Amino acid sequence: MEIPYENLNLIPKLLNAIENLQVQVDLLQEGAKKLDLTKPTNVAEYLGLSKPTIYNYIKDGTFKEGYHFTKSKTDRIKFVEDAIIEFRKG
Repeated sequence: MEIPYENLNLIPKLLNAIENLQVQVDLLQEGAKKLDLTKPTNVAEYLGLSKPTIYNYIKDGTFKEGYHFTKSKTDRIKFVEDAIIEFRKG
């Protein structure tokens, strides 16, 4: 299979696009670190969802207990930051 040499001109554009994506990922991670993602209110803000939607995700199983969050004996919910960041990345 022959690849035309003019396609080599696309490499710098692709590299630039990859670098821009990395900057966006870094910014998302920095934003996550600024918020305490163990709390439902901050999780809602980070994900761009309402607090009731967060609780619906818990109820319908979108967020898995033991992975995305834990519950105390008094049913207080504490989210797992890494799992929430992963959830946002899709």
